[in-house]
Amino acid sequence: MKLQSQLAKAMKKMESTSHQMELVEQSCNEVVTSLTTEIKEIVNDRCRTELELRAQLELLEEQKAEMQKTYEEQILKNQEEMERLKKVAVEKESTPDLETELEEAENKLEALNQTHGTQEQTIEELKASLEEAKKQQGES
Repeated sequence: MKLQSQLAKAMKKMESTSHQMELVEQSCNEVVTSLTTEIKEIVNDRCRTELELRAQLELLEEQKAEMQKTYEEQILKNQEEMERLKKVAVEKESTPDLETELEEAENKLEALNQTHGTQEQTIEELKASLEEAKKQQGES
């Protein structure tokens, strides 16, 4: 009987241990399921985030290309404007030369006018002298 009692106790302990093992296994299965679900959610979140980041990157690359094109066009316009301004500057630099030439031409014209006036006066004086000389010859 003692053996039967020990056997019965051992059987109860085995049943209890078996039951505890089932509970542990069930608990472990629940933890594994929970962790699997969490991992799936994390993977899905990462995938979503990666897709969003790729979309943002693509948008940024498009904006960058557009901005680069705009800046290149602006640089080209600025270079054209700079060339135009250089031409204007060259023309303005030559303008003082033209102004100097014009001033010199005006001075020469004024000198010619004075010379012309002097020559006309001399011609008038010569005409008057000639007429006087004619009169004196006619009187003599």
